[in-house]
Amino acid sequence: MEIRVENLNYHYNNGTPFARHVLRNISFTVPSGKVLGILGPIGSGKTTLVRNLNGLASPTSGRIFIDNVNITQIGHGLRKKVALVFQQPEKQLFEETVFADISFPLVSGVDFEEEDVNLRVRQACAIVGLDIDVIGDQNPFDLSSGEKRRVAIAGALINRPDILILDEPAANLDPPSLKALNRMVDEFRKSGARTVIIVSHDMDCILPSLDLLAVMKAGEMVAFGSVSEVCAQLKDNNELRPILPTIGLLAEELRARNIPIPTNNFDLQLIKKAIMDMLSAERSLK
Repeated sequence: MEIRVENLNYHYNNGTPFARHVLRNISFTVPSGKVLGILGPIGSGKTTLVRNLNGLASPTSGRIFIDNVNITQIGHGLRKKVALVFQQPEKQLFEETVFADISFPLVSGVDFEEEDVNLRVRQACAIVGLDIDVIGDQNPFDLSSGEKRRVAIAGALINRPDILILDEPAANLDPPSLKALNRMVDEFRKSGARTVIIVSHDMDCILPSLDLLAVMKAGEMVAFGSVSEVCAQLKDNNELRPILPTIGLLAEELRARNIPIPTNNFDLQLIKKAIMDMLSAERSLK
């Protein structure tokens, strides 16, 4: 589903002497089926922004649309359409078994037949790469940190949301879990043209999954576009350059030196091949 944000402003403690302007005139659009990364220093407003997107916070001014419907008209169903997985979601696990934890949002709400619950749990686990037949009866606290995180994400997917928001999903994950995270993002958006928003202070590990990148600073969105466009726009910004994706900056610098790196392709093997081809061509001319 498409997300469109128009002139979003948000104040903490609005109307009091302690009011603080946290989000300032933010506007952007994420087309259906795309993955947006939101990058920014600590305190830039990233988490506050996504809390507004799923209704945990309400804009002081401005509007948010999902498929051209103002989210204020969606009501309580908004959090089923827009699933938000918080930082360190593994700390939110509380049931005695993996199956019970993943299925909790269903069995605690509307009555579902046992067969439907089983089907939804299996579908959610398939997306995040978990074998429910193997770990379903295990205590979630006995799993690895990466598996715990995937269990928490599966619990967010159980209601079949159209939009998935992940807040710092890659923090402290090992390489196999990072690969699983990228696969999960691709599987989710392919399963019905769904939209994904990933908040992180480090985008390198999830760069292959991104279609769009937004950079925030002090509550403002200072750049928005493809990864290549954002890296080209901010590569000379001494303050923000250190937080930009390293691979994205490398590809941009190589293009500036006329090395033919495909736009928005950040495969290190491809970049290596392009450099080797250029060096080979230069040697053949000597």
